[in-house]
Amino acid sequence: MAPGAGRELAVHRISDGAWFFLVVAGPPAGQTNLVEPAELARRTHLQIPATLQSAAWSAGAKPQAVFRPGVYELMLSDNLESGQGGYKCRLKVTGLSPNNSSRPTPLRGAA
Repeated sequence: MAPGAGRELAVHRISDGAWFFLVVAGPPAGQTNLVEPAELARRTHLQIPATLQSAAWSAGAKPQAVFRPGVYELMLSDNLESGQGGYKCRLKVTGLSPNNSSRPTPLRGAA
């Protein structure tokens, strides 16, 4: 990602439609950002732990594992709920590595 690509980040789990807003300008009470919006805007990369726990964006949601095997969309924008656009990346999670590590294995040629 390029610096300035966005200040807010969400993960959409396709299988059940759950949305996890990981970085937003005004997180709900009791929920914290993965990083602050200004910090996200300066970043050129961000590692999201495979074992991340967060509450889905719905009333009364309890923290749960964000990632499990399935298809996801990551959304990056200056304002996710504005409809102004941004960046979207679709990925498939197949599970944790055999040693149950949450450390990513970079793709060849990835920066």
